[in-house]
Amino acid sequence: MINSIPSLWQMARGNRCVVTGFDESIQANIRTRLEELGFRQGAIITCSMAPRLGAPKLYNVANSVYSLEKNLAKLVQIESLSA
Repeated sequence: MINSIPSLWQMARGNRCVVTGFDESIQANIRTRLEELGFRQGAIITCSMAPRLGAPKLYNVANSVYSLEKNLAKLVQIESLSA
């Protein structure tokens, strides 16, 4: 089954979004750690770098910058914000 809810991984450089939740398959310890870093429901996220070839993307959240690999970024569900 394909998840139709957008994830952080789908963001392009410069785009902003709000976190709406997490994929149901996420492990509790990974969800907790992401929330500790600021990737919690309602957080505003900006994609500051999106390299090609599947390299980890950089995300600005809560005055910090974090790099997330594809397998983690796909677990964070988002809603895009208008520019």
